[in-house]
Amino acid sequence: RLLPDHIKPTLRHIHILLRAIVGQQIAVTNPRGWGVTADAVDEETASRSSPPLSTFPSESNSVLDEIAKLILRRRPSYRSVVRRLVQSLTMRRISPDRATMHLAIRHDALVDRNIKKAERTLRFMLEQGMHPNEYHYAAIIEGYALSGHVYTAEKVLWRAREAGFGRDPVLFTVLIHAYGRRRKPREAARIFQAMVKEGIKP
Repeated sequence: RLLPDHIKPTLRHIHILLRAIVGQQIAVTNPRGWGVTADAVDEETASRSSPPLSTFPSESNSVLDEIAKLILRRRPSYRSVVRRLVQSLTMRRISPDRATMHLAIRHDALVDRNIKKAERTLRFMLEQGMHPNEYHYAAIIEGYALSGHVYTAEKVLWRAREAGFGRDPVLFTVLIHAYGRRRKPREAARIFQAMVKEGIKP
């Protein structure tokens, strides 16, 4: 038995488990450090590894189940535990939220290294009436950067700023690290200076 009968699993339980799994996967697939250069990926090959969320049923509980399946694809030992949690949530009609979608986007962008799929997941989230925040955009920015498209990542940053996001250092910090990984210290310094100029304290 996973939990006593009087304790009902919540989305937070799912988030804690999946966040830990995604974090482990990111640590393996994306080494950190200024000396690490991000390699471009074959997005067509990566996109065949799993279906985009836009092809999933619109029922929110089906989406929750599919997100769990995608994240657990490389960690089969966790499937039985998470399956029981998801089944309990489904029976009580508990829907995925923005944090659930953030995990899916991070998995798409930083584990599968498939930024196109991550953007489709973001669009699917919007279609479900969930509004993104800085952390959803940060995952997209980091995904572009890790795929070797740092200047596209910067465009996403300024697009997010125009939409009213990026009022704290989160998005800028992601991009500064991205230029650092690409061994572009001048570009990293330029983004830092732009952040300060925007009135955002480091």
